[in-house]
Amino acid sequence: MWERWNKYYVTQPYHDLSYACDETRQEVMKARAKRKDRRLMTAFIVMVVSFAVMVLSGLLQFVIGLALGAMVFIGVFAYGVIQLLTFRPRLCCAHCGRTMEVAWGPVRDERSGEYLICPACHTYVFTYRTLR
Repeated sequence: MWERWNKYYVTQPYHDLSYACDETRQEVMKARAKRKDRRLMTAFIVMVVSFAVMVLSGLLQFVIGLALGAMVFIGVFAYGVIQLLTFRPRLCCAHCGRTMEVAWGPVRDERSGEYLICPACHTYVFTYRTLR
């Protein structure tokens, strides 16, 4: 089911051509990004279902169903917000072992992409996070 989103996990090259992509760390980052996105999609689906339960319970005047749906909705919403706020990609360089630094660089479609770079080894990892 989740394979159709593989087209969104394309590694963007770093703008400084002296840096090389660390392929092993890039696969680790890709797996982390996919896991985070699957969690958020599952949370969204649970929110939609709990909202439907709340609406149906409200129409049928079933107060317990309304309360339970609201509790699940609020809990899953909080879980999604926590996932979005706490996902800070961090990796150690495979060559020197130091924590890679965060850098932003241009990617396609006039966007900025987040990279983890190691200035000592001249390697980078694309984090799949972009800004307009």
